[in-house]
Amino acid sequence: MVIDLFGYSQNEVRQRFPAIYQWISERVKPVRDTNARESDEAVRDGISINGLPILALEPDLDRYYYDNVIGGPGAFMVPARNYETFADAILKKLITEIASRL
Repeated sequence: MVIDLFGYSQNEVRQRFPAIYQWISERVKPVRDTNARESDEAVRDGISINGLPILALEPDLDRYYYDNVIGGPGAFMVPARNYETFADAILKKLITEIASRL
């Protein structure tokens, strides 16, 4: 099963997809809370995880990404203020990722 909630805030998932929100809250979150996250293992192995939060629905989402998502050598994030600035943000993120490998 794949559940892709990219771009949705927690509140938006709760309101628009209550059954999915409940399923994730009851079955996925407890496992994630008790087990080491795969991303933590990746970071320990030297892999970088970068982020691209969209702040339109949750203005503090970048803080969450900083504390819980990004990690590893040279990790960074490029916040998009809204959906209109997303294209510019993703371009900046991709250029930064490619340039860091040169």
